[in-house]
Amino acid sequence: MTSETLVLDLRPNHRLLTAAKRYSVPRTSPANHDALTLLFVHSTHTCKEYWEPTIDEFLDIASARGHRGVQEIWAVDSPYHGDTALLNPDKPEMPYSGPFEDWEHWLRAILRHDALCNRRIVLIGHSMGAAVLPLAIIREPRPHNVVASILVEPVALHSVEAWKKLARVLPEGARRRGHRFKSREEALAHFRTLPSWKGYDERIGRIYVDFTFTPLKEGGIASKCSLEREIECYNDMEGLYRVFRSLRPAAQAVPMHITMAEGDRFAGPAFKEGILNGALGPDGKPATVSTILDAEHEVVQQKPREVALHILEAMIGLLDSVHAKL
Repeated sequence: MTSETLVLDLRPNHRLLTAAKRYSVPRTSPANHDALTLLFVHSTHTCKEYWEPTIDEFLDIASARGHRGVQEIWAVDSPYHGDTALLNPDKPEMPYSGPFEDWEHWLRAILRHDALCNRRIVLIGHSMGAAVLPLAIIREPRPHNVVASILVEPVALHSVEAWKKLARVLPEGARRRGHRFKSREEALAHFRTLPSWKGYDERIGRIYVDFTFTPLKEGGIASKCSLEREIECYNDMEGLYRVFRSLRPAAQAVPMHITMAEGDRFAGPAFKEGILNGALGPDGKPATVSTILDAEHEVVQQKPREVALHILEAMIGLLDSVHAKL
């Protein structure tokens, strides 16, 4: 799998320069105006490269099954994360109510960028990266180029009780994980001792230390996303409530598929059930749902091939439609 690294200048629609990667897709037929572009949005404290094992597996499965409807695949570093953080060293303040609204406007600016505005886009996100998709979809004027959304383990708040647990667990986990180390090898050895990293795909550890950390002038490495910026995301209670309220309208606007992990270690079964009830409604529509067995909230890190398979299966109708026009 080959990729091209790009910098998207989103101004004046958003203040931040954004780091992106565009992945090559093997072409077995002439270009098709109905072909799909996949746009991946990562979770908090990670980076665009976190999706690479999933993208690699997706291309492998799609090729084996003869699906040819994808034209391009993109992944982007979100505000204050990955190389986007390095591109904006002055750290311009966000003019929004919190990180969720900031990511929402940032994603909408990406959808309006010249490189993507005329594509037929399938939005794919994990955790917070999934949560911002419905926010971006329903804000007026609604993006014309989004044809579907796939939410992998989205986060959203439907009750104060759910918030109380998240507000305690997530910042504690961030501090325990650590943001500065003497070397990448020391960092990797530390991460592999964490219970939350149990069962991670072997590729993920190396990706994490190679792409989410940057060298320091005084020696050692530090996370490109600071601890303070990460915790801001976890403390945005109003943003999490807005996500919950946006789920059903977004699913009514464009086809939505939700992929959940079987486990509920992250925030308990009630948290997950609340999200699904908010998206599905009393009649089980309009969103569709699938479950990945023997996995937790960190399913993208744990089972990239299964995630890729669920993404592909959620897109079958769209891919068949493109294939019919080849």
